[in-house]
Amino acid sequence: MTDDRTGLWLIGARGSVATTVATGLALITAGGAAPDGLVTEQPELAAAGLVPLDRIVIGGHDVSEVPLDKRAAQLADAGVVPHTALALAADQLDRDC
Repeated sequence: MTDDRTGLWLIGARGSVATTVATGLALITAGGAAPDGLVTEQPELAAAGLVPLDRIVIGGHDVSEVPLDKRAAQLADAGVVPHTALALAADQLDRDC
């Protein structure tokens, strides 16, 4: 295994979908959630050689100037992501997008 990372570039990086993706990825890689339900994490795809989740780096662009961590907090207030996820994902969200 190398130390290579793979980038995921999101257009609309501070929208609801992109922020949920970034928050979920940060939460999983921080150990705050299991990758349950992710098709790419199923045993049937283990031999496919997909990039491990902890090797994915998220970036992107958006016309919104709202910081990603603030957008995640808005989604938590709306019940889209749990508030407990924000503390675990905060460092990663601060670096992403």
